[in-house]
Order: sequence, then C-alpha cells, then structure tokens
Amino acid sequence: MEIGAGLQGLVHISQISHEHIGKPDEVLEKGQDVQVKILSIDKDEERISLSIKDTIEQETDYDESYLNQTNSDDDNPTLGDVFGDKLKDFKL
Repeated sequence: MEIGAGLQGLVHISQISHEHIGKPDEVLEKGQDVQVKILSIDKDEERISLSIKDTIEQETDYDESYLNQTNSDDDNPTLGDVFGDKLKDFKL
C-alpha cells in the first residue's frame, strides 16, 4: 500500500487477521480502506511495517464473565473433591 510520495507501507500476511489465512483476498478487497498500526519504520528502504490485526479486538473462545466473580470456598473444589480416592495411591 502506498502511503505517500514513494513511501510504502507493508502489511505482512500474518498481520492481517488473528486467524490464519491463506491469501489476503480471503479477508480483504482491492481498494478497501483499513485501519493499521505502525509496527516499524525502515528509513533506508523507505518502508513502514504495518498491522491490521493489532487494530482489531481479538474475539475469545471463552466467557470472560468469570473474571469479575468472587468465589466462596464451595465454588473452589480441591483435587480430592474432584478425583476422590483416585488420588490416594498416586505417587510421583
């Protein structure tokens, strides 16, 4: 992507999406406007390394609501509670 007067901004394929993609056109269209974060500037090569994925909040596969919960002792089982007598003969 050309940023201005001969200055190139490069987005490596690994910096396009949080998920693995095979080709940029899987998630981007030619001429599409995108937000980017500057990762580095190479004055000698007149290039700027950019990231699209760093501007996108990554979705998680888990429910974060548990982070703000307070737990009582009943909510925190021990290994003995979970495995019972199976741990009795366990040796390292």
